Amino acid sequence: TRWSLVGGQSFEIGGKLDALALDANANTFVTGKNIPYGYNQVEQYDVNTGTRTGERLGIWNSVESIAISTTGRWIASAARYQDVVVHDHEGRIRGSWNNESRNETIAFLDDEQLLAIFQDERDVRWLELWDIDSDQTRRVALPIEPQLVAASQPNEPDLPRYVAAADGESVCLL
Repeated sequence: TRWSLVGGQSFEIGGKLDALALDANANTFVTGKNIPYGYNQVEQYDVNTGTRTGERLGIWNSVESIAISTTGRWIASAARYQDVVVHDHEGRIRGSWNNESRNETIAFLDDEQLLAIFQDERDVRWLELWDIDSDQTRRVALPIEPQLVAASQPNEPDLPRYVAAADGESVCLL
């Protein structure tokens, strides 16, 4: 793996940023804001120039997390509580999900087909896999009540893929 550091280059975005994602090819980054009143925009920027190249439907409440699928086909954004929205790369809404959980992190799995989100019910929290193409969901029982999720996206197709979920004290590999 080769990392490219651009010498501290920074771009003034404005507002209070609460979420950030970078696409797999490092062409764009996407931000989510936390503005006290009104809709909080999800905005896309060019990595090289910092120019805003797109804007997605805003979320009422702060944008807590953002994920970009490996191919860049989907951009998902989640409000601090409840709303999770998936857009295609052109900005069209593919789907939305309303949950009862805080959305600290979301992550695409299986390249771009599954989105890992959280769900709460009666003080029990679990990981839910939302199939973007079919709109079906699958509950994943874990020995922890997860707050964070991360997924490996190996460059080689033969390498194993992993999903990790964590609560405040433990990490669970799936």
